[in-house]
Amino acid sequence: MNEYKKIFDPFDLKNFARKKVVVEGTISEMPWQHLIGYIENYNKIYYFDINNDQIVIYSKDQISCTGKIKVYGTVVKIDGESKRPGSNEAYTEYHILVDKWGVS
Repeated sequence: MNEYKKIFDPFDLKNFARKKVVVEGTISEMPWQHLIGYIENYNKIYYFDINNDQIVIYSKDQISCTGKIKVYGTVVKIDGESKRPGSNEAYTEYHILVDKWGVS
């Protein structure tokens, strides 16, 4: 049985916190503004485009592919402050800790 749940919409990541997922996309050439977390041992940070959206992924090793790839990993919740100046609102994003990746 496949332990990774395939996700097509990045907004679904919030439903899979601390669970294993697989997503397909490309390493972004145009990073958007995102929260960034410090994850011990995951010091390679990538902006990852899925369809017309983008998430952040963290890897222990360099991801050297410029084409479409599948990323397998665990969803993590990253909390921070709002991106709006003067706002004290909490802000949350869901990112992926990469276990492995492969060419699609």
